[in-house]
Amino acid sequence: MSDAAIDRMPGAVASPKASRALAFALCAFTAVSCLLLLVAGELLNDPDSHWHIAIGRWIVENRAFPRTDLWSHTAAGQSWIAKEWLSQVLLHAAHHLAGWRGVTLLAILAAAGSMAMIAGWLALRLRATLVVGVLALILALASPSIMARPHVLALLLLTLWTLGLLTALERRTTPPWWLLGVMVIWANAHAGFTIGFVIAGLLGLEAVRKAGAAWFHTGLQWAAFLLLALACSCLTPYGAEAYLVTFKLFGSGEPLGYLTEWQPLERDMAGLAAMGLLAVLLLGLGANPWRNLMRIILIAILGWMMLRYSRFALVFAFTAPLIAATPLAQRFAGLAAEVADGATARMLPFLAAGAAVILIAVALVAPAPLPSPRSTPAPALSAARAAGLKGPVYNDYNFGGYLISQGVPTFVDGRTDQLFLGGFLTALERARTSPSPEALLVLLQSRQATWALVATGQAEAGLLDRAGWRTIYRDSVATVLAAPGP
Repeated sequence: MSDAAIDRMPGAVASPKASRALAFALCAFTAVSCLLLLVAGELLNDPDSHWHIAIGRWIVENRAFPRTDLWSHTAAGQSWIAKEWLSQVLLHAAHHLAGWRGVTLLAILAAAGSMAMIAGWLALRLRATLVVGVLALILALASPSIMARPHVLALLLLTLWTLGLLTALERRTTPPWWLLGVMVIWANAHAGFTIGFVIAGLLGLEAVRKAGAAWFHTGLQWAAFLLLALACSCLTPYGAEAYLVTFKLFGSGEPLGYLTEWQPLERDMAGLAAMGLLAVLLLGLGANPWRNLMRIILIAILGWMMLRYSRFALVFAFTAPLIAATPLAQRFAGLAAEVADGATARMLPFLAAGAAVILIAVALVAPAPLPSPRSTPAPALSAARAAGLKGPVYNDYNFGGYLISQGVPTFVDGRTDQLFLGGFLTALERARTSPSPEALLVLLQSRQATWALVATGQAEAGLLDRAGWRTIYRDSVATVLAAPGP
């Protein structure tokens, strides 16, 4: 196939192709929604869901945006911004209207909607069996990270942004201006909006290279778009401060060594599948390296981020197949979509009706989602209150989100991208893993902690018990201890 022929595809989408894409999108949305509805409780296994909802509630009730920490006693008054305030308000609204079912439903709609857009895009470019396989692989890679947290709500924005840029590139036009609106929402919904500029910059360089004699004009158009997008990303209650949070997190690097999601990608089945997908995409694009140079660089960057920090597996899964789809279909004819006919269009009404019936049926039989008891020590907190325990608490990291939701200032919680830095987390980890209780006692005394809410079976309970702290309550989830009296 000649370069001229390659550059003409895809053009305007014919009706049979549109019907095929819509059918795939509908099926993907239904399948993903049903799967996540059946395991909705798993979406609440992250303790951070509690504090995101609590922050959203505070913003709504106070009609203000916090600028200092109001929710811990160890970092109280330090600079802190709710950089994901829009997602937090939405999560609070869902919880206020429909409880935990509403929270999980919001996350499910975001994840399923993103998968539907991806399915429709791929169906226009790749053969049906390959689309199904890629969607299954994306879901397998993404499922461990699909939680009721802001990053899942931002998946819709990441997908829209990537598809809008790719469509403009293939049609040899300037990125549509509605993408600027996407960037405004994204910058207020999740700090991951910064990856959007990496994607746009490299795809813009490809557009310039493909423009031939018009390269300068094309470059000006994409540069203007990027500058406007940069300005739009600053339309937040905090201006450009969200950028500073990103640099602060990676600059200090302190939290990255202690949080699971910031660890390198594991060599388990999902990790090996992710590495395999990365290798296949790079090898496929490498069949025409000069033409695909920018996409190779982009996928390599996304792949490196995923390998270095497992939390980026979600970003890689939802973007890399889209970036590679058209070049691979152009280079390898056996991967390209089959010729569509009118049968799918005639079946669409029946397909939509069937999808609606299935979704309603699954929603009716799906169990009510509840947060994991491992991060929700409600009986232990009730026992502590009944015992009259007051003052600063020492708490397990995974209990921090729940304590914030219950109005208890924390010792530590999940807001480690901005707080608990400057050696705090390092000192905490050394103290809690020390064979003797002295280091932990010194740390607690420096913060005037008078009682503790720790995970049963963890080292802290034993250390504090050996130091003379009294056990007030214990169950399979949490242990409450009180400092010895004067």
